[in-house]
Amino acid sequence: MRQRYKTGINIAASLHFVAALPNTHYFEYCVEQGALRQTLTKQKFPVIDGDICVPEEPGLGIDLDEAVVEKYRVR
Repeated sequence: MRQRYKTGINIAASLHFVAALPNTHYFEYCVEQGALRQTLTKQKFPVIDGDICVPEEPGLGIDLDEAVVEKYRVR
């Protein structure tokens, strides 16, 4: 499944990493909206006027849609 790197999980983790680095002002953001990107996390991470917010909730700051997790689960 090619879309794994585009999920909200990776975006949230990458945002936290970049936010922790000194003197970092850029974040590479994939704008392709694949199925997992649109549905896996409840958070959507919109880019507004060139800015994207780092989640502030505990952990990575994301909530998974359990129905989507079940749909894509490999057994």
